[in-house]
Amino acid sequence: MFRKKKVRIAIVVALLYCIALVGMYSYEYHFKNAWFIKKLEALNLNKLDNNLTYSLDELSVTEDGYIQLSGWTFINGMSTKDQKVVIKIYTADETEYLFAESLKREDVTKAYDNEANYDNSGFVVKLKNSKLNNEVYRIGIYLENEGRQAYINTESIIYRESQQIAFEHLSNKVDLTLNLEQRDMKYSIDALKEKKFGFEMVGWSFAKNIDMRNSSIYILLDNGKDHKLIFDSFKVIREDVKQKFGSNNLDQTGFVVRIPYDSLSDESKYKVSIVIRNNKKDSVIITNRVIEK
Repeated sequence: MFRKKKVRIAIVVALLYCIALVGMYSYEYHFKNAWFIKKLEALNLNKLDNNLTYSLDELSVTEDGYIQLSGWTFINGMSTKDQKVVIKIYTADETEYLFAESLKREDVTKAYDNEANYDNSGFVVKLKNSKLNNEVYRIGIYLENEGRQAYINTESIIYRESQQIAFEHLSNKVDLTLNLEQRDMKYSIDALKEKKFGFEMVGWSFAKNIDMRNSSIYILLDNGKDHKLIFDSFKVIREDVKQKFGSNNLDQTGFVVRIPYDSLSDESKYKVSIVIRNNKKDSVIITNRVIEK
């Protein structure tokens, strides 16, 4: 009888200890995170060093209702052994700071020829699906490593579309001084869609007698007044173009451009032109497409 009582007491004490331990770690975790968020809010993130290399690789929705974003990042040339990563997801009116869990990415170290140990550069963050409102959220990356702080606004966004979670990379607005050269150009704009963030344009273009594999495609918007904008594009392999025109180097003529509304002036119509840059020389063709905010 006495032995059973001692066993019961031992079990109760063990349970209380476990509860206290969980409570202590939960409080410490919450306290540390709350303190760190206040620290981030006090910083002018956009004035920090932006010497980051990164990739936002995949967004998925887990079975337990979380939005999960994974990728990798590092401060150039620094070991990632002790780095801390926080992902900022934000609109003009709200901000969420997501503390990243570190993932092993030995492939990143190899990809950069072992210039530093980037094995801990991988990260994953989670956000409750219910916390994502009907807005377009931009993504920023904050990184702290051995006293150095760095932050970069990525050109990636998350938003809801038809009850699904969309994850897309926006085109960068670039400062490009054109060095024009006359070339015969061909193009097709296969699709021009209005989306929640702005415009998505899909097509292909090439200039004759140049190697398109070593060329870049840009989109030039001109409102005919005082506003000219140039955006880079994402290359798309177009085997159909190569087959149609019978040239091996035309498989890399495809492009996707995603232009956010907030880059455009209100009440302006923009003519769309395509710029092809090769060896710092540019060719331009004015298309029959017009966009307006």
